[in-house]
Amino acid sequence: ESLKGDHHGEGAKKLDELFNQSKEKTLFIDEAYSLAEDSTFGNQIANQLLTKLDSGNNQNCRTCVILAGYEDKMQKMLSMNDG
Repeated sequence: ESLKGDHHGEGAKKLDELFNQSKEKTLFIDEAYSLAEDSTFGNQIANQLLTKLDSGNNQNCRTCVILAGYEDKMQKMLSMNDG
């Protein structure tokens, strides 16, 4: 299932749902680099993901997130945000 939605806000909603389902579990996001392929919705989801994982913003985050994908494509995705 894709995290990116067809309209603004849909991807953010999907990510919230995934985090709610994954509390105290592991969330594995395969082909995470696909977020970088869509600069509009992908950036939104990547920024939201960083916010959710930032311990300063969410000290109760007990979800382990694994981002997987081809190394070269993952580097592009990771460079979307300096954080």
